Amino acid sequence: MEQVVLNLQKRELSTKGAVNALRREGKIPGILYGAHEKATPIVVDEKEFRRAYSSGHSLIDAKLGRSKKRVVIREVQRHPARGDILHVDLMAVTAGEKMTLNIPVHLIGEAKGVKQGGILHQELYELEVECLPSQAPEVLEIDISDLAIGDAIHVADVKIENAEILTPGDSMIVTVLAPRVGAETAAEEAAEEEAEAEPEVIGRKEEETEGE
Repeated sequence: MEQVVLNLQKRELSTKGAVNALRREGKIPGILYGAHEKATPIVVDEKEFRRAYSSGHSLIDAKLGRSKKRVVIREVQRHPARGDILHVDLMAVTAGEKMTLNIPVHLIGEAKGVKQGGILHQELYELEVECLPSQAPEVLEIDISDLAIGDAIHVADVKIENAEILTPGDSMIVTVLAPRVGAETAAEEAAEEEAEAEPEVIGRKEEETEGE
């Protein structure tokens, strides 16, 4: 996966109008903070941030002036109707200190149960772990080739070297459903999604991000 570098700029705390003007220019306001540094208001290019956010990397390189940092995207606040990104929280990591972060789950291989007509159902798409920044895996690859119909992989079945998994061990990551059960599950999920009137708002509620 291509590594994306976020170019951050400091910004002054300003009015709703000024913040909205930044958004119209394709910029996203945010906060950069860390365990040993003062919170800094920042702004980042929206296209650049979206590339980093969708890259699959748990740790992202960032530049702020002449300073280079590794950061984790902690929170993203979106517009409740349009889904636009309104504000982001970035946390700078400190070498030598453990941190918690979410590691994306990537399934590899083709389950033999799927070849037999079963339906693959992935329940978890990331796991929460605690580890040193230098030992943080970019992704967790899980081979599903041996999964037959009715088989499942749970968090307790997974080991990550040099990291402690914080997600409960009895949580199911992936399973192969029988065709009928799979169809019913897919229908239920579609009905639930349709019943949701508005997208979930994730992140901090700050006065400067509430305006249009």
